[in-house]
Amino acid sequence: MENLKYQKTKGLSIICNGCKSTIHRDLEPKKGCEHPAERQRFKLVFKQPDGNGRYVEVLQTRILKEAQRRAQEVAVEMKSDAQVEGDNKKLLNQGNFIAWLLAYGDYLENVGVPRHRQRQRTKKYIRESLQSIEKFLIYCRDFHSINVQDLKVWSVDDKLVGGYYGWLEGQGYSNSTINHRLKDLRAFYGYMIKQGVIKHNVWAGFDLKRTNSTNKSVTAKEFEGLLAAISPVDSIKIFGRTKRNLFRPWIKNLLRLKIYTGLRDEELFALKWNMIEFEGDTPIVVCSPNIKVNKAKNYFKQEEYEYNYVPVACELAQLFIELGLDKNRGSEEYVIAQGVSRTASVLKNYRRSVNFYFEKAFPNKGLKGKFLRHTYTTALNMHVPKISLTHSAFRTTEKHYLDKKNIAAQIAKTDFRVFPDLKFDGQKKEKCTPSQEKQDTPKTKKGTQLPESLDMTGGRYWVRTSDPLLVRQVL
Repeated sequence: MENLKYQKTKGLSIICNGCKSTIHRDLEPKKGCEHPAERQRFKLVFKQPDGNGRYVEVLQTRILKEAQRRAQEVAVEMKSDAQVEGDNKKLLNQGNFIAWLLAYGDYLENVGVPRHRQRQRTKKYIRESLQSIEKFLIYCRDFHSINVQDLKVWSVDDKLVGGYYGWLEGQGYSNSTINHRLKDLRAFYGYMIKQGVIKHNVWAGFDLKRTNSTNKSVTAKEFEGLLAAISPVDSIKIFGRTKRNLFRPWIKNLLRLKIYTGLRDEELFALKWNMIEFEGDTPIVVCSPNIKVNKAKNYFKQEEYEYNYVPVACELAQLFIELGLDKNRGSEEYVIAQGVSRTASVLKNYRRSVNFYFEKAFPNKGLKGKFLRHTYTTALNMHVPKISLTHSAFRTTEKHYLDKKNIAAQIAKTDFRVFPDLKFDGQKKEKCTPSQEKQDTPKTKKGTQLPESLDMTGGRYWVRTSDPLLVRQVL
């Protein structure tokens, strides 16, 4: 095979694919490469228009004219990009709203953001954030006859913000949706403040609309009704022009797993058998990576992960046995929905299915799949007050998950006392009679403490009782 022919062309060179040395960059070839001619390749190298790095491409063709043609195409693209880059900088300096919107989109996708300042955001979050800002531009164009192509970011004043606020109310949006729209614009202007474009955030400094609490739970009867409604019969729902069969054979067990662990949907789908820790042959705790927190804090390495610690109580232990704990103990297999791909569409359809079956079982009651996680957290905090095993702070649990009405109703039905003396007989919880209180007063036994991050304050601490499935509070 003959050596590649060379003619001086901007950005074009010949390299050896064996020793990676440059053979031709000028008319005279460099000496020293002893590899055969078939290892030679045409290579393109151009500086990026923004000055950040280089554009490099190794061509497969061995024909000089084709290589020169590709080099000319890339040179034109680079020149065009440089022109666009220059125009964008000019528009950014002028405070052009749309130019800054495009820059904000790049920022959300971590384009040009230093590694230590990057945050992981979902495509859905980015799309909805930008749509909120675009919605404001549409309002300006349609109701104020503003040429949005020339709109300046500092031209948005309280009058325009107030008009948009009222327009959102008039569109019939829920308070939650209105707040999301305003928060997205507030974050956009906060970004521009950090860039030094503006000094005042016109979208901040006022209260958002009041939203109803979502900290609701489901009763045992409602959960049983939900499971009973899940069947291959009557599971078809129409979305637009598409009919979908929402039944999946693994949904029942997934819902049981959700209400017995309180894990998020993504964490349930990611749960594997090797995340269950044992004491002897008894499953004690599930250590599941806290996906939401790890993403928010950019924890990408396993040694950096924060975890959800879920006690394996009686119901959960029984479910694990039904799902094949003995056979799969310590394996890398998923606990639920084996063989099902872990994609966003599968997760989305699962959530649709749960809400569909809730509506099927209890029409117009407004029950949703997320209430199952609330139910677990509520029950846990009734049994173990003021602790959260699935949130980094108890305040989050209290604000968003505790069904205080249900707690009050359940406490009213119990023999609640400030210093209850309880006796455990297997899995049955019996009330101590006054005559038994002295001799049956529980003694603190040394055992395995929960992780230090979960220890109680104010003189309270945690120990494991003689029954490995039960955790008690000792005062």
